[in-house]
Amino acid sequence: MKKTKMTLLLIGFIVYSSLLSDCGGLHRNNAIYATNLITGKSITIPIDVYNYADTGNFSNFTTHLSFSELQKELESTDAVNTAINIYNTPSTGYMKLETASGDFYVKYNSYNDGENYYSLFADVGKAGEFGEYIYIPFYMLEEFPNSDYPAYATPFEGDVYYKKFFDINDFAEYYRNKEIYDIENLSDTTLLITDKSNSYSFTIKLFDDGMFVLDEK
Repeated sequence: MKKTKMTLLLIGFIVYSSLLSDCGGLHRNNAIYATNLITGKSITIPIDVYNYADTGNFSNFTTHLSFSELQKELESTDAVNTAINIYNTPSTGYMKLETASGDFYVKYNSYNDGENYYSLFADVGKAGEFGEYIYIPFYMLEEFPNSDYPAYATPFEGDVYYKKFFDINDFAEYYRNKEIYDIENLSDTTLLITDKSNSYSFTIKLFDDGMFVLDEK
């Protein structure tokens, strides 16, 4: 079977140099911020960070706190207009934040010379050819991160692979739990996912070699 190449663009990770210039570049900040591009709801968490970049949809930031230390800090900090329940998934590098404004993620990006690099975002993105924002289970996918922090403009460029301890049932459950999709199993390895509000559909297919393909129906 011919492999399909697809570029998944994580909206929450697109930071161009011109944008950084417009917002004054990297700086210290006393909060991190993100918006869900599907619902329009946002979250603001008061926490001191540095090397901060905010696109208006997500935050990239640096802190001396490790993954577990950051979790403790977030658990002890009240977010603005929301309550946070944190589910730590260190094996995938994510903290899931279940908030009154929806689900968001803190993603661990890298470590360098005592500094830890993170991003805060909703699990919303789109494939390059698509015109609709969709939910994507990034924590189920393998990554090929751009080393030029905090750009990460194309963290899933080219062939995309899923973490093989997940299977098609895990992907089905993820989309079913979003409650905005109808899910149809086209085969043991393929799902048809349809947005209930606008009938927009896409498929995902898992291959034995670990490839993950997302395509417009």
